[in-house]
Amino acid sequence: KIIFTDLSYDMYKVKEKVADPDYVLNSSEIEIDLDGLGVNGFIIEKEITNIKKDHSVKLTKYNQNSTLKLKGAVFELYKYSDNVYTKVIDVTTNDSGEIYLADLTPAKYKFVEITPPAGYLLDTNPIEFEILDNQISTLLLEMTNRLRPSSGGGGGGGGNPPPTEPPVTPPTVPPV
Repeated sequence: KIIFTDLSYDMYKVKEKVADPDYVLNSSEIEIDLDGLGVNGFIIEKEITNIKKDHSVKLTKYNQNSTLKLKGAVFELYKYSDNVYTKVIDVTTNDSGEIYLADLTPAKYKFVEITPPAGYLLDTNPIEFEILDNQISTLLLEMTNRLRPSSGGGGGGGGNPPPTEPPVTPPTVPPV
């Protein structure tokens, strides 16, 4: 809270110059007209609202058609600093197929898949992103995986043969 006292009647403009480090600077100007008509002729209250910074990212892992969220994909998170990417942590998609990371330092990052979800092919294409200093909402990323082709039939032994239906015997009809 900021209080100005002993101001003469006039029109004033108030503009925030520095914000709390966890909030985005509000650069709008607020006009205040001191004309002696405030509360009890003296007090005028104005509010400046700041938006909290949000340095988070959410990666959602989908099947190729984006119809199913995939759990169990393992990624390495890398942070870019001093012209090189350095590994920060390994993370795994949860039961909802998501990875959520909060409170990241503003910088460039990338996710690299190192283990695909069960039944899917590995996608080693990195997902690059940047957390900005004045970011105010979670950065949303998506990635898809292709289903691993089935190794269809062809014999080869091992395992049990597929189940078969018993033959149908026609009923016998006694002679008349």
